[in-house]
Formats: sequence, C-alpha cells, structure tokens
Amino acid sequence: MREIKFRAWDGTRKEMFVTPLDVDNYAELSRFFGSLSKYATLIQYTGRKDKHGVEIYEDTLLEDPQGNIGKVFYSEDSASYLINWHRKDGTWDTDNCFGYSEVVGSVWENSELLK
Repeated sequence: MREIKFRAWDGTRKEMFVTPLDVDNYAELSRFFGSLSKYATLIQYTGRKDKHGVEIYEDTLLEDPQGNIGKVFYSEDSASYLINWHRKDGTWDTDNCFGYSEVVGSVWENSELLK
C-alpha cells in the first residue's frame, strides 16, 4: 500500500509545511490543515522517490541526466503521476520515468527553473 503524505505551500508566508502526522488520525490531520492559512495549497506525496531516495510530491521539479527540467503532476486521464519535461531544445514531453531523475526544487520555491 502506498504511503499517504501531504505538505502545504502557504503563499502568504512563502513557506512549505510538511505534516509529520499519521493520515489515519483524522483529528490530527484536521488540526494541521486547519492551522494553515486559507491561502495554503495542499500537495500530495506521489509514493515515488528520485535516484537519491528523496520523496517526490506533486509540483516537484526534477532534472534528468541531460539537464532537462520536469514538473510532476497528477493526470486524471491516466489516474497516475506523470512528469511534464521541458527539454533544452524547447520541446515538451510527458512520461512517468521517475527513477533516473533527481529533485531540484518545487514550482513554489524554484519557479525560475522552468524558464
């Protein structure tokens, strides 16, 4: 069974919060998320890790061995997490190959990597 975790980006404070809570304890989860401002964006753990064992969440930015940057997103069509790659040649590509890439940031904290 996949581990279910969340973190939240508070756009007002410009701060990332990670819940250390057991998601089966709904009262604790409610308190954690209730304490965040109304401007917080909830981000779910994908259940995957990069080549160094770093956890990958939605909106994580990854870099592949060729230096391309990809954004992790949830696809409703395939009901899975995918990576939208921005290739150095200006093209875009989508795949689900997480294992060979490494986490370099998030869209919230490192949006300049997508330019």
